[in-house]
Amino acid sequence: MQVCDSVNDQQKLHKSIMYHRRFDSKSNDLDAFRQSADPIADQVIELIIRNNSRKDLNAFFLLKSFDEIHSSAIREKVLIDFLYEGNELPNWVDDDKVRKATELFRNNGNEFLFMLGIVSLPYCYAAAKGALSLYHTEKIRKNTEARLLDTTSFIVDIMQKEAFSSGGLGFLAVKQVRLRHALARYYLKNVPEIKVLDEVPINQEDMAGTNLAFSYVALREMPKIGVQISQKTKDAYIHFWSFVGYLLGIKEILLPKNIREAFWLEKRIAHRQFSTSKEGKELTGQLINHYKAHIPNRATIALIKPLMRYLLGEEVSEIIGMRSKGGVYPQDALMKFLPIFKRVIFPPVQSFETIVAQINQRKNAN
Repeated sequence: MQVCDSVNDQQKLHKSIMYHRRFDSKSNDLDAFRQSADPIADQVIELIIRNNSRKDLNAFFLLKSFDEIHSSAIREKVLIDFLYEGNELPNWVDDDKVRKATELFRNNGNEFLFMLGIVSLPYCYAAAKGALSLYHTEKIRKNTEARLLDTTSFIVDIMQKEAFSSGGLGFLAVKQVRLRHALARYYLKNVPEIKVLDEVPINQEDMAGTNLAFSYVALREMPKIGVQISQKTKDAYIHFWSFVGYLLGIKEILLPKNIREAFWLEKRIAHRQFSTSKEGKELTGQLINHYKAHIPNRATIALIKPLMRYLLGEEVSEIIGMRSKGGVYPQDALMKFLPIFKRVIFPPVQSFETIVAQINQRKNAN
């Protein structure tokens, strides 16, 4: 039984249990969320394609600031309106928690980006239906580097100090992600393997699961690499990603308010969606091959699979083809000493500003 230190803690625990019961095994509420996605962004994409304005859309994805739209080739009004509308935070956002969350990321940028590639992305591949959508998104199948760069760039953009001030980079990054998702949905809905599922690809539940992968799942594994985070800071990080999820179009009921609610929701979605699929295994294989081809550190390459198995856990590792049930992997025994020798396999410690500069350099090169 969990011990609560205060009446406030007891109230939080009670609310988190109620949140869990909202989506317990007898509830069909999450099924309904597989039939909806982001109607506003979807409508924009429908109009763009109907108006044959793909050049405008491509220019939209290349924007690096709101100011650039004035000198860009974008003339499509629906795109311009989408960019400028709704760029405000919900009234429940806690500025102190946002500050605490972004400071946590900026002070541990190397570790969080490591978790993104080794844990968060392969975790998403364990959800069979979600992996099917990812598999059929051509950009992911044919250009893993571009997909990783897009995701990394998005996270770094939203973590900057003034990201969600008026005209901030965070609002632009969110709008670009929403339209990327909507564009993928537009084409995925006609894929035979997805049509047979009779649900919307990249739907509300899928997006909520991805949000948890980037927030809760990354936080959960941080102690394994020697990063200790207080309960209040964890709650702040979950709060931050919940308002980002809100801006991305995820329904509020699917956005946990604290680490406890994130725990319950992750368990429920994983129970519903995690199963072995050829697409999940292939995406995992592509990710590993990409790392082997691009990571210069030989120690990291040699330990990439043990690292993933250790941080993902046995169940998820089996689902995505990283281990067989009952299999013995001698190198895995080394992983319990990871906090001691992690600097041998981690990239050199870099400031947040250096990380941003390197990502921008990679984007310009592409």
